[in-house]
Amino acid sequence: MPLLVLTTIGTKLTGHIDNIPAIKHMCDKYGIWVHGSGSCCPLLALHNPPNSLSVLYQCDSLSVSFDSLFSSVSSAATCLLVSEGTVLHEARLEVLLPLWVLYQEEGSTALWSTLQESYNTAVQLYNELRDIQSIQLLEYPLTGHVVCFRYYTHLDSLAGLAEEEPMNLLMSKLTEMMFEELREVLPNSNMSLVTFVPDVSVVRLAPLSAPLLSVSHIPAIIAAVKSCVSRFETTLQLREPFNREIQSRDNFLLL
Repeated sequence: MPLLVLTTIGTKLTGHIDNIPAIKHMCDKYGIWVHGSGSCCPLLALHNPPNSLSVLYQCDSLSVSFDSLFSSVSSAATCLLVSEGTVLHEARLEVLLPLWVLYQEEGSTALWSTLQESYNTAVQLYNELRDIQSIQLLEYPLTGHVVCFRYYTHLDSLAGLAEEEPMNLLMSKLTEMMFEELREVLPNSNMSLVTFVPDVSVVRLAPLSAPLLSVSHIPAIIAAVKSCVSRFETTLQLREPFNREIQSRDNFLLL
């Protein structure tokens, strides 16, 4: 019988959170301790943490470290929170005081305001991207750690594409083009292109690891994304008419 089960509260890459309620339910049957750690735990320090993090309080203990969000803090800067009874007490500023003291010593006096501003940036960016047709967001609900998205469309002109080449490959190539344009718009945003499985790439933005990225940059990001989507849609809609035109000419060969 295992002594404890380790759960992930936010992967560093996407902010994905394990199914804590299901894990806790199973562990309670056998009296197994549930411990949680991950890149989303520091967001408990916010005055209004994301609702998606409420599952953290079902863990028997948490280890909270800022090193997964900020490169300037060593991995030893960890605060262990242990439950009293059956419910983990909500972690706030006073609970995370050791980390606050550490940041004072490191010279970063704006830890909490940085967390809040970065989280606000992620939330607003996520919500505005969600309203753009043909933009597919990777994670839901938003954890506040990262925003991952890609271009993906369901145009009728692509109905037969699956027989000609993988749909994901085409969408990933177009996502890569969008990424290159976005990187030119915001060269200091710490933006990256991530491939999760073969032929599936997404644009990844992590406001907490990009101090120069703020809410003021969102209009430029959204404008660039909409511009890409518009051009991609127009080009793809011309695909079928172009194919028919080529096929109707004897001296042209459609490859």
